Amino acid sequence: MIWKIKELILKVIFAELGEEGGADLLKHKIHYHRKRAASDPVEEIHLAGTLVEYAEMLWEDGNTSPARKHVEEAIGIYENYLQKWDNRDTRGDLEAAKNC
Repeated sequence: MIWKIKELILKVIFAELGEEGGADLLKHKIHYHRKRAASDPVEEIHLAGTLVEYAEMLWEDGNTSPARKHVEEAIGIYENYLQKWDNRDTRGDLEAAKNC
């Protein structure tokens, strides 16, 4: 019974993927994380990671211009997080945690 459920799940997933397979799956992940990032800032990190993964796939396929765009967006997300967390209080808390 469990194998039938697993088989059904795979059919549903791959029916959603379309012709591009993994690239389509990454597009779905990007769309999912974009929607959730509005209400959950942690999702922005997941979005950035997925953008990098998608950009790597595009880069391997030779589509360098879209890949660059996704990498730049991911870098922007990461830089925003670095700026948010790079302040004296946070550094002090991190140092205190290291010394415990």
